[in-house]
Amino acid sequence: MIEQAENRMAIFEYMYSTGSGKTYQEHALTVVAWPASHPMFPVMLTESPPIQLMKLPWWSRRVWNKEVFLKISGLESFQKEWMLIGHDETARKVLTPTVIGMLGQSPRGTFWYMGQGWACAAARFTVDATNLRSLVDHSRNVLQRVRSENLVL
Repeated sequence: MIEQAENRMAIFEYMYSTGSGKTYQEHALTVVAWPASHPMFPVMLTESPPIQLMKLPWWSRRVWNKEVFLKISGLESFQKEWMLIGHDETARKVLTPTVIGMLGQSPRGTFWYMGQGWACAAARFTVDATNLRSLVDHSRNVLQRVRSENLVL
């Protein structure tokens, strides 16, 4: 079977460091990304302004400037665990009750970027072969749900 370029997605690991000397730390972020050319990409995200979703522990959320987060009525319980940054209209289209339920199954340290022709899921936790398969499957299922929920709009 010959795979066409428009069916491809990208998976990569991004390594970065913080601090120096005694405070030096290395961090890894594993990313699964779909371009707008992918057949399962939600069409509404092609031109939509982007959103970022971050599921962080409470202590990590405390260091962020609360003014940058979206506050969307009706999503208060979701926003207790997830930080939303970006465009509120895109967030309202993406965050349907079913998608919120699926995102609730994401582990802490999970990030999403959706909009402007890209959908990316990222994990800030150790990713081995089993975890990578789980990350890809879970993020694919979430993206397919976003697509199917927005086909009926």
